[in-house]
Amino acid sequence: AWYFLQPTWSLHALSDKAGYVSEGQFFEMCQRVELAGVPTGWPHVAHVHRLLAGRVWAPQMCLHPDLKVPPTTRVHYAEFADDRHGAAGRAIQALGKLATSMGIFAASPSECEGVVKLGFGCSGE
Repeated sequence: AWYFLQPTWSLHALSDKAGYVSEGQFFEMCQRVELAGVPTGWPHVAHVHRLLAGRVWAPQMCLHPDLKVPPTTRVHYAEFADDRHGAAGRAIQALGKLATSMGIFAASPSECEGVVKLGFGCSGE
């Protein structure tokens, strides 16, 4: 099976852009098709596509020093929508802990550098 669709969590993208589909429903469908014995030929098998499309690989890969991925953490959209200042503070704390574990030391949290990934999505939707 080949899928020419763009998984997204954004309801706005679903309403006015051709080819955008709910990421949860899309990956559930892909997994069901693969379990039925139909291999995914493009873009990737479901679990790999989810890792790449959702950019959930970076927080995992930043822990491997040879890959040179900067300290990276995730903030769930629901957490951000509920308390954006609290979510930002927790993200900065997480980046500080990650940086320290990677041997990168900042004088203060405001000097901590890294990447914060918000929820699931591609192309900044």
